[in-house]
Amino acid sequence: MKIERKPEWLQKKIKPSDQAGMRHLLDELRLNTVCQQALCPNISECFSCGQATFLILGKSCTRLCSFCNVEKTAPQAVDLDEPARVAEAVARLRLSHVVITSPTRDDLGDGGAQMFAETVAAIRLSSPETRIELLIPDFQGDRASLETVLGARPDIIAHNVETVPHPPGCRIRPLTGTLAPVRGTGAGNPRKVGPHARDGGARGGGPPGPP
Repeated sequence: MKIERKPEWLQKKIKPSDQAGMRHLLDELRLNTVCQQALCPNISECFSCGQATFLILGKSCTRLCSFCNVEKTAPQAVDLDEPARVAEAVARLRLSHVVITSPTRDDLGDGGAQMFAETVAAIRLSSPETRIELLIPDFQGDRASLETVLGARPDIIAHNVETVPHPPGCRIRPLTGTLAPVRGTGAGNPRKVGPHARDGGARGGGPPGPP
């Protein structure tokens, strides 16, 4: 049997030098990205272009999905200054579209919904033209938490669809339990769904700009 070489586009090369500018900005502002925490193979390509998917509410998930590389340690305390730092990063990167997500925080009463809302508000103040996409957890199906997020009026509400109904340790809700209520709110938010291992990120802008 003849063994074919993998196509070039499938052979991802991790180049630390391409990530230096973005990593410096993230370290300075004490921010996390899902690119780093989920070990995304596209990280060099995205970071070199000044693109990233911001991970708010810490980097530890309260669920135990075995297919995900995000940490499963005890969650950190909520950092109330984080929304302002995310907004500063968005402004310095000059992003036209930003994606913000979080680990699942079942330890918080609202699942972190208020922090999503405050992050949207902070970005609106400093970068009013930036399109904001929120990739939200299921909030354990809590309608009040979802309405808190919708009240911030992000441009896009997104939620990942897992590949099987009940992965071990995940306790995920059906998709309809998370995004279906969006239609009934009248908020006009576009909805988007996707697989868990998603190639997301901020689009537009360029390399990190000056403070």
